[in-house]
Amino acid sequence: MAVLLASCNQFYGIEETGVPPDADLTSQCAPLSYDARRYASLVGPFDWQSTRDACQQLHGMDVVVFDEGDSEELTAQQNAASLPYWLGLSHGASGWETVDTCRPAQVPANGQGNECAVQDGSGPATAGCIDTQYMGANISGLCETPRPSRQCRATADQRDYLVITGPDVTRSDADTMCAANGMHVVEINSSAELDAVLVAASAVPSFWIDARTNFLTWSNSTSCPQIFSWKADEPMLAGGLMCVRYFGGMETVTCTNTANVVCERNQ
Repeated sequence: MAVLLASCNQFYGIEETGVPPDADLTSQCAPLSYDARRYASLVGPFDWQSTRDACQQLHGMDVVVFDEGDSEELTAQQNAASLPYWLGLSHGASGWETVDTCRPAQVPANGQGNECAVQDGSGPATAGCIDTQYMGANISGLCETPRPSRQCRATADQRDYLVITGPDVTRSDADTMCAANGMHVVEINSSAELDAVLVAASAVPSFWIDARTNFLTWSNSTSCPQIFSWKADEPMLAGGLMCVRYFGGMETVTCTNTANVVCERNQ
């Protein structure tokens, strides 16, 4: 049985680039509505690259950057992980560079090659990128979901879902069923969308989420970043390709496991 209800997402590592002097703060770098699920903390000690690897592999995220003009983000998240923690800023030939290509709200007062930025109690400071301690304390990490493009922002509030209440199916079968309706397996772009999907899918105990991982990279149907609401101790590290299922919270399972199907259409 299918119930039609009224209503972006490949995860990738964003390479370091210089902050463009004319960054368009009305598009990808514009302030976002604050969403706590865009962030995840990591308990150190970590060096900078290990933090970045863990953010990308475990959550499809990157190291946090507090962007210029996003005062709500800065206020809410600057003490969201154990201090000190790494920021997504490193010092290159052109000065301080960010992993999200946007202008940072603050940078350390000085820096040189092979130095990265840490958040301490008073703001960003410099540390060697290979360091695991700052001022005698272990350096932790704060991960952030990649910033959505202008197109992803435009589609983030769409709510066009199809809930299929038949028997549980594998992820491959779920893809086939959604494609037959001109849709894809549901992707979660915000906590607001998760709330809407949970209401729409209240008749089914579990459903597939459009996210796959081999714990090196994440992939899904479009190019818009997702947020997750993981169960405790998730995502689980395992060999081979894993898929994501919502079952009282999100969990990684083998793609041959089964769940119900919620499809989504983006304009």
